[in-house]
Amino acid sequence: CFAARGDLISIQVLDTRNITNNQAFVDNELSQIVSDQFSLESVQYGFWLYKITYETIDIHGNPHIASGSVSIPRVDWPQLPGEEAFPILSYQHGTVIEKSSVTSSNGEWILNAILTGSGYVYVEPDYLGLGESEGRHPYQLAEPYGTSVVDMLRATRQLDTQRDDFKLNNQLFLAGYSEGGYATMA
Repeated sequence: CFAARGDLISIQVLDTRNITNNQAFVDNELSQIVSDQFSLESVQYGFWLYKITYETIDIHGNPHIASGSVSIPRVDWPQLPGEEAFPILSYQHGTVIEKSSVTSSNGEWILNAILTGSGYVYVEPDYLGLGESEGRHPYQLAEPYGTSVVDMLRATRQLDTQRDDFKLNNQLFLAGYSEGGYATMA
């Protein structure tokens, strides 16, 4: 089963919204948490939200199956997907208490709706020990967090080759929690 780090194992649709439904969701969520002094540009896309599983390694180099969520811009008729290629924005969330308290288990939330609606492929790894991953979560250990992120990015690139309704460009944006460590793509 473990051919290489970052190999995409499975894809499951969690949710989808067209541009109108996505804008209504964003407006509703923002109206509950911010005042009239804050506004965002209107969303440009709906989205497809997927749960993916992929191959990664733990801190000891042992193979593991990990999960995460990937949200891609949805282009609907009468528009055609065309030749537009989207950048990846990987969000590294902070620690969660419950194994199932991750987007790949809970479904959509405001961040993926806004960012995918703005034209980013939104990637959020669950980390080892959370989501579909077996074992304990390596709390506050940078290396296994980093390998989960890097390997999920590899799996997202494979998702790009399996679908013809979106393409990735070569831009990568990282946001969120940082332990100060890093992992390489090697």
